[in-house]
Amino acid sequence: MNFHRHEYEMGVVLGDPNSRPIWHTSTWDGWYSLLGGIESGDRGKSALRVNQYENKKIAKYGKLSFAAESFRKWLNSDDDKRLMVNVEIWSPHWNVCAKADMAPDIFIGIYNELAGRCYSSKPVFNPLVVAARRKGSTHPLSFDQIMTTTNEVCGGRSFVNRTIPWGIASGSGFTRSIQDMGLTALFRPGKVHERPIDENTFDPNLRLERFVVA
Repeated sequence: MNFHRHEYEMGVVLGDPNSRPIWHTSTWDGWYSLLGGIESGDRGKSALRVNQYENKKIAKYGKLSFAAESFRKWLNSDDDKRLMVNVEIWSPHWNVCAKADMAPDIFIGIYNELAGRCYSSKPVFNPLVVAARRKGSTHPLSFDQIMTTTNEVCGGRSFVNRTIPWGIASGSGFTRSIQDMGLTALFRPGKVHERPIDENTFDPNLRLERFVVA
């Protein structure tokens, strides 16, 4: 698989933990409406993947789409008892990417820190959003549009690297992929929610700098 041969603009948004997260109905509606064109690009339709616990089991939603009736299956309300783990958007669909052996034009991963690194303590940021756009892509959404909109909606702090590969070659494949950044290899070792948030929060190999909103 040659995904790692493509370069990206990659950004990280560390959201305000006191605000409603993106997977809340009211927040999602605002964020999604500002990202017109996320549903598809020149290479085909985008895909949506949601991992969420319901009654201590991963909920099964079937095939999800970018339609209101599909969103209602998994978006949370104020009194929701479910525990969101993460949401992924791939443009185009991950199956199209695999068949063409070409990484996505756009990837957005949204992660609930309360379901992972901060399961039993108070987070200093939540959610975590990792967004990337392939350099040279003709997708209608620009990287800065994604970052500016997400930063605004999350009330967060944002960091970027304007040139980073999808992954690092390893054997016959690759490792440290952007797809997995939200789960591994993003932060310096240690408890990220027990230290100040700045450029030194992240793995120095990522060379992340503060994103300046235009």
